[in-house]
Amino acid sequence: MDDSKALNWLLVIFIVLNISLGVGNYQKYITAYRLSDESVEQIIAFLKAGNIEVSDELPREYGAINTINIIPVNITLDLREYLVDSFFGPERLGVTITEILEDTAYDNKLRVYKRNNMSLTFSTYQILFKDESIEINSQVSEREALKYAEAFYKLHGYNKLGKKVKIDYKKESYGASVTYYELYNNLPIFDSYLCMQITQDGVFSSLMQFSEVKEENNNRNEIYAVNQVLFKLHQIIEPTGITTITDIVFGYAREQIGNVFFFKEEAVPTYRITLEGVNTPLYVNAYTNELK
Repeated sequence: MDDSKALNWLLVIFIVLNISLGVGNYQKYITAYRLSDESVEQIIAFLKAGNIEVSDELPREYGAINTINIIPVNITLDLREYLVDSFFGPERLGVTITEILEDTAYDNKLRVYKRNNMSLTFSTYQILFKDESIEINSQVSEREALKYAEAFYKLHGYNKLGKKVKIDYKKESYGASVTYYELYNNLPIFDSYLCMQITQDGVFSSLMQFSEVKEENNNRNEIYAVNQVLFKLHQIIEPTGITTITDIVFGYAREQIGNVFFFKEEAVPTYRITLEGVNTPLYVNAYTNELK
């Protein structure tokens, strides 16, 4: 009888231990950690000592995250017709259509819709809008720029990116740029966006590129925290004066972001870091802490 009770207790202890281990392993893969105020203050002070200033809030959460597979969204006839109607109206009065073959190795067939100073150019995966009647050397407040961008997005980009987006605002010499990014798991996809260039008279140029998430991969790995990323970035940047980090955003990006995008590719967790006075952001693979 005593042996039976002892065996039962051993079985209970064994089960409890396995549940505890299971919970521990589960939490390892779902728990998002958060940098403390002290850690953030330390990395900011360290960067400042090396003439690097940070003017943006740092993304503090980190943990284990999956990659995703994305494909570019082909500009179909239906999508093209919808956008042409939204820009020029369904009757398209005065609109001319031109097809252009560019001397490039890829995506070289363009279809251009134009009326007066306004044009809409379609390639296989991108849409470029221009309004040359708008004066581009004029300033605009952040509030007005965001207002113009919201109205433009609701008219022309809402049906592809959706209601919930990541909005980036940037002051420019000509006015401002505002970019709407598609979200997946509340993280922006840097390959799916509507980018607008704005002055006090409205949006004078925009570029659209859309991606579709095909699946989330079963390869959850832990990422580097932003303080580790910035510590290594400090070793790479060699400022001649004060260098200012104006924006740090965590999201998904292809390994070869900016290159040709035709087929399904893996998008990995990525930090996008913008430096003041530098047009091209830095992209850091959050798994490896290496620049792309």
